[in-house]
Amino acid sequence: MLHELQDGLAFDGLEPTNAPRALTAEEAGPASRILAFDTIPDDHKGRANVTYWSGVPLGIDDYEATRNEIVRRVDALIPTLANDKEK
Repeated sequence: MLHELQDGLAFDGLEPTNAPRALTAEEAGPASRILAFDTIPDDHKGRANVTYWSGVPLGIDDYEATRNEIVRRVDALIPTLANDKEK
């Protein structure tokens, strides 16, 4: 299953990492919005607003379903970003 995930990422032109790390407040500091799949502790998110994307299938179980769901959500999010910038 992990091999399928790595192959899918490579096919999409992404280089997978096997060492995920926690988001830091310094990294989050310049962000106005964070998209997360798991809970981010308050002291790690800085001042950014966090949108939790629950219900996304695990990539290790079905890479294509996961990618398709993330793409769908990103496509829906993009038009709202212009509205945020105008405020």
